[in-house]
Amino acid sequence: MRKIFTLNKDFRGFLSYTVPAAISMLLSGIYILVDGLFVGWGAGTEGLAAINVAYPFACLYLGIGEMLGNGSAITIAYCRGRDKLRTAGLFFGNLIFIMIPLGIILGAVSPLTSRLVGLMGADEAIFASARNYALIVSGGCVFQIVTCSLLAVMRHTKAQYSAMFIMLAGLIANIVLDYWMVIAMKWGVEGSAWATILAQLITCILAVGYFVRGKIKIRFRFAHLRPYASILGKIMLTGLPSFGLQLAATLVILLHNIFAGIYGGLTAIAAYAIIASVVEVVMLMDGGFSTGIQPLVSFFNGTGERTRRKRIFRYGMLAALIFGVIAMIATIWGRALIARAFNATPELAAITFRGLILSSFGFVSLGLFQVMCAYLQAKGRHTLSSILIYTDCLVAMPLALVILPLFFKLDGVWLAMPVSKLVMMAAAAMVTFRWKDNPAALIRRKLLITKKIVKMLWM
Repeated sequence: MRKIFTLNKDFRGFLSYTVPAAISMLLSGIYILVDGLFVGWGAGTEGLAAINVAYPFACLYLGIGEMLGNGSAITIAYCRGRDKLRTAGLFFGNLIFIMIPLGIILGAVSPLTSRLVGLMGADEAIFASARNYALIVSGGCVFQIVTCSLLAVMRHTKAQYSAMFIMLAGLIANIVLDYWMVIAMKWGVEGSAWATILAQLITCILAVGYFVRGKIKIRFRFAHLRPYASILGKIMLTGLPSFGLQLAATLVILLHNIFAGIYGGLTAIAAYAIIASVVEVVMLMDGGFSTGIQPLVSFFNGTGERTRRKRIFRYGMLAALIFGVIAMIATIWGRALIARAFNATPELAAITFRGLILSSFGFVSLGLFQVMCAYLQAKGRHTLSSILIYTDCLVAMPLALVILPLFFKLDGVWLAMPVSKLVMMAAAAMVTFRWKDNPAALIRRKLLITKKIVKMLWM
């Protein structure tokens, strides 16, 4: 192990990017846990159900920020590898041009979009709370979009530790504001939404301040703010897989809410609020491994160092595998503690226990799938990465949610994520590895050899 750290500079580079990225993503996940914990104690089962129904709005805006940020940052890292600093500045300027107006427009239409919670599983008991949460979060979405975009660029320009500390500051602010608004002021679900928006405002100010101080490591001029259709298109296309990952999270929550309500009622929706908090933390931690490898993969792709690029990918896969196993064991072992932390009633806890156990079986395949898609995106195969991600969220997951509950009822709802992710992980593996390393090709080759041996023996 000592030799790995002293001799392998790629492993040190992997740790220097992945550790802060994973911690930053984990802090994002703790945001969700904090909201759920305070609402669980301050507003009960109905409050948990309300924020879970409305939470896809937050996932959507996070996805837009990740799409713009990673779409720009991956190309910026590639340009740095090719020593094209002016081109990197143009991509950063076009990012600024699009992210702020887009956030303002989405915030302006929030009174209309927030009414969609009625189609997302909110019944009469929680409709008002869910709509208010969606309205507040949507109204301030510009802060989330700007923060996510700028932090992505920071992680790809050797400022990953600064990005991590900004996320930590936002988390501390969110905890303090949640306690004050939800518990002390008793504002319930709406208080949680305001706490989230104000915490995001703080992180937005800190992220903007970093760039205003001129610490960005690319050549940027105000003239780079001029929009170019080709650059904006490249940002969108490159960042499309990142948006797809958040769209997947949004659809997972949305569809699970609907099917949990069908097969288990309001209590099952509240149970999924707890389960989703845990799954989202695991998903974001895996996202840390994914985003952690992307700066190095993009840079080595630009310099043409294929061996080092593949080595970073292997480190990411190993990290996702180890974390997935640990997360699965911890979730199964600590399921009672998790339910108790959310102030779950005995009936709610019983449903939550089973849902946590079944959902945890998908943690390993979830992480490996995310890392493979991120690798494809970072090395320029963003179309293939997008196909995998959107097939997962638009085909595999909905099919699993429709078919499995027909046989296993509510258990089928909890099993949908593990089953769909296992299928998509296998598909991603077949297209990520080269033909000679392709598992399916190896199987076919072994069958062909076996067939020839049998034929020789028979003759």
